[in-house]
Amino acid sequence: MNRRTIFIIAGALVFLCICSFAVLVAVGFLAEREQQQFAEFEPLKSICHSAEDNAGSPDATLYDPASALSPIIVLHQEDDDFSYRNGRYADTWRPDSLAAAQLVACVSEEQTETLQTCDYFDTDLSGNLVCEASYVERRQYSRTELLYSANGGKLIAKENLAGTVPDPCGDEVFFDEDGEIIYEDGTAVSDDDVANWLLSFFE
Repeated sequence: MNRRTIFIIAGALVFLCICSFAVLVAVGFLAEREQQQFAEFEPLKSICHSAEDNAGSPDATLYDPASALSPIIVLHQEDDDFSYRNGRYADTWRPDSLAAAQLVACVSEEQTETLQTCDYFDTDLSGNLVCEASYVERRQYSRTELLYSANGGKLIAKENLAGTVPDPCGDEVFFDEDGEIIYEDGTAVSDDDVANWLLSFFE
């Protein structure tokens, strides 16, 4: 490998590192900006944390199911906190002010449930194990949505949204080594799934 080729490869690696860093900075900036934009709605976070009546803000509008539109603040759980995530949903959902907010949606972190564990192993003619068993774990993802009134924190609705069921265990599975675990996962609950459930309460 000549010096010119080394310089080209090194330059490409530096360029990729710079681009990756720029993307991370941009994502972080947008997330921070979104949180700043929702500073006015900070009192509504208490609903997701306490899940009790009288949480939220008395300055928010009382929820009226008969109204044409019911503006929603959407918060997603991240570890022990909730972050505003209206940027992932239609702009029309966002209330213009705290006084205009009617609903608060608290979306839980992704939960994982193991539906089935299938074991695979080889035996000799006498039925004795000739290798350490390997496994396939079938897992399904889900998220819990809780919808509250912004004024008073009353629970309006609750739904457990589940992702797709993973494929069944195969009759034969090839493992790279003994004792290996292969995870067969269904699809995760998407923002579209969350939005489709919330839509009936917004309109």
